[in-house]
Amino acid sequence: MDQLRPPDPELRLGLAEQWMQHEDWDRAAAELAAFETLSRSPEMMDFEVQKQKLRMYRTGARLALRSGDREGGVRLAERGLTDLTDSYRQAFLSNAISLHLAAERLDAARRLLDE
Repeated sequence: MDQLRPPDPELRLGLAEQWMQHEDWDRAAAELAAFETLSRSPEMMDFEVQKQKLRMYRTGARLALRSGDREGGVRLAERGLTDLTDSYRQAFLSNAISLHLAAERLDAARRLLDE
């Protein structure tokens, strides 16, 4: 599958999740990076784009937590909180809090809890 480079964002996210099940953090991260480079279909509604991004950020959060990438997790949390809107941002808050706690950034986690 690595040689095929599928252009479907959902397939890339699925591959990232599969690589995480095998604890192959590098390949999972590569699939997430590939996801971010894919262009979105112009027919996609904003809520569809936000839903797809939420899945990507949640997958990235699980990857950061399981692989022990604390600082990368904090960067991902901040990007997700900036990039996601409305209910999608709210849905990601618990992931962002977990990432900040894993990096021992208690003040940031507390700030997010207060939202």
